[in-house]
Amino acid sequence: MKVLVVTNCATAAYTSGLRAIFPQWEVKGAQLDIARKWLLEEPNPAFAEFLAQAELLVTADPGDVIFAGASASAARLVIPPFYFRAYHPDSFHLGCGDTPVPSVLGSGNLHSRIAATAFLLGVSPRHTAACFNSRVYEHCGYFAVFEPERKGLLERFSAHDIELASAFAGWVRSGNFLYTYNHPKAFVFNDILLQSLTGRLINAGTAQAARPSLASIPDYLEPSIRWPVYPELARHYAFKSALIWRSGEGSGSQSISVEDFVGRSFEIFSSFPELTADRVPGFGPCREALLELAS
Repeated sequence: MKVLVVTNCATAAYTSGLRAIFPQWEVKGAQLDIARKWLLEEPNPAFAEFLAQAELLVTADPGDVIFAGASASAARLVIPPFYFRAYHPDSFHLGCGDTPVPSVLGSGNLHSRIAATAFLLGVSPRHTAACFNSRVYEHCGYFAVFEPERKGLLERFSAHDIELASAFAGWVRSGNFLYTYNHPKAFVFNDILLQSLTGRLINAGTAQAARPSLASIPDYLEPSIRWPVYPELARHYAFKSALIWRSGEGSGSQSISVEDFVGRSFEIFSSFPELTADRVPGFGPCREALLELAS
């Protein structure tokens, strides 16, 4: 069996997981942006050939234009992208037009709503750092998003016959199971993969027997950036956390305090004069919270 995995940051986890469960299969993977590059911008004949020969495609979007070269008989296993914002409700991906605004964390464009809103309001970095507190979080609605996020996650996967309610309950019992709102720890991807395969390509017994092998797979996202679960939110969900951000290994894995995080964020924002309130989701409630704190 030739299997091609093309998805987002889960690509390495799912590719390695399939190799562990089905060692006799030929499994290859490529993140979606790389696959597009190899097919649409800088042709990679070997990749195009494997795509045409693949008997199973594992992806979040089987209708993407890049799959035009796939065999019509190839089976599709659709696994939706993972994201769960309840533990990181302040973070969001910021762009100005088609230009991503680079993150303080050294990769990507993940930013803080509180920091971006304060910058646009002209609040000083020092006062902005003091706004990372439960009063502001409450006003912004950060304590109220768990159930909508849980429901949304389960429904997205259930739409593809992937039932995660039991697995999700286990993730919650483990404490913080995330690095960022869209980067879970390895065991989350393992659970998703097993549940996606069970009833299709394996039975429940095989899934259980595969767990030790999956547990030995590296946590590919562990070296990447980390967004903290703000301490007051963590206490609300019965675990502990510190207000410390971490850049990825590519940027030296630096720990960043709230004061440094806000100061560096403001420096970045100042380079984007086109940054306006409409670029910041949830700007209104954050604005009200910051103005109330200042009054």
